[in-house]
Amino acid sequence: MTRAILIIIGLLCAVVTAAGIIHLQPFNAEWGPEQNGYRFSLTAEKYSIIYGEPINMTLRIMNVSDSPKPLSGESMWDNLVITGQNNSPVRHISCGYQTMDSEPYQLKPGEWCFLDKRDIAREYHFCKPDKYIIQWCGTTTCWLSENNWRVVPACSNKIEITVRNDHSNPYAEVHCRLVHILPDKWNTYLGGTHKSVLLLYPQCGLSNNITVFHTDQLMEPAPYGSNLIGRNKWGYAYIDISPECQKRWPTAKDDIIKALEIH
Repeated sequence: MTRAILIIIGLLCAVVTAAGIIHLQPFNAEWGPEQNGYRFSLTAEKYSIIYGEPINMTLRIMNVSDSPKPLSGESMWDNLVITGQNNSPVRHISCGYQTMDSEPYQLKPGEWCFLDKRDIAREYHFCKPDKYIIQWCGTTTCWLSENNWRVVPACSNKIEITVRNDHSNPYAEVHCRLVHILPDKWNTYLGGTHKSVLLLYPQCGLSNNITVFHTDQLMEPAPYGSNLIGRNKWGYAYIDISPECQKRWPTAKDDIIKALEIH
């Protein structure tokens, strides 16, 4: 009986739509200023991150007006402004899309919802450990009449993310060295064991990549269809290059061997 009551209360406090969960309860976090009847809040799953780990962010939208507001948007995650300590901008390298209903949900006064959690490390080029300031800066639409509207700038709060080296992980240097040889639009990502590094080109997809990893002992045959390319101070180095990535970066193998001092 108690559980049934709790479920009913939960349904009264949130409405599920294709845009996400619509909440009626207050969200205790920092919000950006009110613009066109909306406020936006940007939060991170973690605020101190090891270089190469995912940087998972969530953007929330709240209606602070006295009337319903359409919850609509197309590619809101492309509108992040990210700078390092020296105000150097972080380059946007791939597009991510958050789609809404064809007929947008009307966000009632006081309601808020969140967009899907996104790993922005896959979409922005964090080229080194640093402290980064991140803010969402986009627009909303102000309808003056049925056929008359204007675009109103909007922004969230600012948050600070610390991206640090993992000095306990000797393979972190591998990742740092590979970042500095990446061609334009490429990105890099640590594998699950932190002994492997994925080099990604956005248009190729996650399954088409270049994987570089090391083992302490020589493995015969080479695992996962890879090729042994030599040895360095991290161990035996292996590489797996998809045909599509080979076309886009013909000198990848030679460049990686040089950067990692493989013999």
